[in-house]
Amino acid sequence: MDERTWRPLWVISVAFSPSGRELIASGKDRSAAVWDLETGENIKTLEGPGFALDLDVSSDGGLIAMTGHLNKATVRDRATGEEVFTAQPGGDAGNLDWNPDGQLPAIPAYEEGQAIIVDRSGQEVAVLSDAVGVADVAFSPDGRLLATAGHPTEERPNGPSPRVKIWDWEKGETGTQIPVVAGGMAFDPSGRRIALSNGGLAEIWDADTGQKLGTFAGHEGEVWDVAFSPEGSVLATAGTDRTVRLWDVDTGVQRLVLRGHELIVGRVAFSPDGSKLASGALDATARVWALDLDDLIKIARRELTRELTEAECRQYLHGACPT
Repeated sequence: MDERTWRPLWVISVAFSPSGRELIASGKDRSAAVWDLETGENIKTLEGPGFALDLDVSSDGGLIAMTGHLNKATVRDRATGEEVFTAQPGGDAGNLDWNPDGQLPAIPAYEEGQAIIVDRSGQEVAVLSDAVGVADVAFSPDGRLLATAGHPTEERPNGPSPRVKIWDWEKGETGTQIPVVAGGMAFDPSGRRIALSNGGLAEIWDADTGQKLGTFAGHEGEVWDVAFSPEGSVLATAGTDRTVRLWDVDTGVQRLVLRGHELIVGRVAFSPDGSKLASGALDATARVWALDLDDLIKIARRELTRELTEAECRQYLHGACPT
């Protein structure tokens, strides 16, 4: 990617457009950039809400929601860059999420201990209040449930223990509670399981019963984010050891370790078809990793003027050379 047109101090969040042809990344310089993945061109730069913390794209691709410091979240038109509305959630807003049909963004209000759900005009639809700070939110694939990650705040030093709560948000009722200080959260495509980062581990829990189903250990430091592949068989994790790791969800076996970032990797996101994985890091870069074998072969043939050796195929194509 051409870094001359957009060079933030950090890349804090990454997301693919619904078509998978564009990558949107937000940075500490108060902006977000839209990239054409075919050409590497920086199509558009959008002003963010102060120090940008997180972004997400609506399922129709029309709106980009961003949160940031300065008690602010903003939603912008992806095509024009114009602001559609600004929300004042109260305190620094953390990691937001659009519901599956792209009509309702959920915005955490950390200091207020709330998750605020609004419509596409910015009108409040629901407010979920917790006794701890809410730093992250995630909708289930059917949109019925909302998970909130609760962290202790300075204002509530003796409050309830931090936990993840799973809400029936329309009723305002809490179901499962999981005793984890989650830095990242993601439902699997079925909605029955939820992945959480928990210190140096990634864990998968049953969203209905609160039973732990699996633990993924391998990062040399804290895990900052988790993401399921679109079909749910692979879990991606990112962390302070500057790596992105891919795991087999059913067996817990580590498939790949992706190296290249020079500082902490804070966010990961799969493309809609699962053929690519994006990562954003504190080294001011967003990287897009090709996971599909055909894409890897195309890249190898484009970059090399000779045939790959068997050792190179094992290293770069993760298997034997194609015949």
